[in-house]
Amino acid sequence: MELEGKKALVTGGTSGIGREVAKQLAALGAEVLVSGRDVARGAETVAEIEAAGGRAGFIAALLERGVPRAQAEAHEAAAYVAALPDGWSTAGAELLALDHGATTVGHLWLRVTEPAWVFSVEVGADHRGEGHGRTLMLAAEDVSRQAGAETLQLNVFAGNTPALRLYESLGYRVTERHFAKSLG
Repeated sequence: MELEGKKALVTGGTSGIGREVAKQLAALGAEVLVSGRDVARGAETVAEIEAAGGRAGFIAALLERGVPRAQAEAHEAAAYVAALPDGWSTAGAELLALDHGATTVGHLWLRVTEPAWVFSVEVGADHRGEGHGRTLMLAAEDVSRQAGAETLQLNVFAGNTPALRLYESLGYRVTERHFAKSLG
């Protein structure tokens, strides 16, 4: 297959054209990471790709975390352009996949230029609590270090206790905090 060994991130990949692009990339051999606002449709897209013999994963979007729709859409579009102005040929962009046995159990997307930055890390729900998040983060550190980065940074939502514990156990420290208050 012409895209065997390649990885593709498809934003808006849970419906319409984005979903069809994700399916076509998988059919050509790429491992596809789908991003979108609807978790159920994301799971359906991944299941459809896997049922056809492809490899895929889903990144939960900001919307499910309570970010307003317009803000989440603007953030996703701006982040993609800023992070990957030349798509996957953008220098310093890396997408790591973690396979355990014959199953891809997680993905991590990062920039390895200083300061290195983890954009997204996800371990499949059926594989959480088995050390795969730690393995992905250690791999990200190695890849970033090899690229010459001296620091690796990321964001984590305050309510994500398992992730907070993981990052703290790996030596990450809080460098910035944001507060919010509902006025409604």
